[in-house]
Amino acid sequence: QTVLEARGLSYDVINAAVATEAPSLIDMVTKSETIQKNKADADFQKMVTAAGRVLRILPNKKVTDKVTKPLLKLQEEKDLYEAVQTAKGYIADEDPKSADYYEDLVGHLETLIDPVHAFFEKVMVMDKNAKVRNNRLALLRQAGDLFLLLGDLRKLVYNTDSSVSA
Repeated sequence: QTVLEARGLSYDVINAAVATEAPSLIDMVTKSETIQKNKADADFQKMVTAAGRVLRILPNKKVTDKVTKPLLKLQEEKDLYEAVQTAKGYIADEDPKSADYYEDLVGHLETLIDPVHAFFEKVMVMDKNAKVRNNRLALLRQAGDLFLLLGDLRKLVYNTDSSVSA
């Protein structure tokens, strides 16, 4: 953390980045700098909101990430599933050693914004049917795990005083 502080990164960015692992100190620095650089961007802030919605609903105990496709009944579930699979594919194709890895990761994660919000608008996660509920939680676990590749974005702090202009 001292290395990150010495680079002038804000405490909340450091907290978000170190909350999840990185392969090396260099990766941790790059991840932190990427978060810092993007933090004020409007799309990034929408992604932070989406990540928060996903991660907040997941129980503390580890939830399976095995999704049973036939249990996805609503269009918003199917759309989120497809968006997650697409993002996973793109992320898997990225070279984690690339200098642009975390910047590219942000771009892939931002594709989840609309599907996540649509999911929460139309889908009742805690369905009475345990199989449906657990499947929805598994889908959210997959999305949450993708967001956590960048860091625990819930730790980012934003000034909510609307009288302050950016």
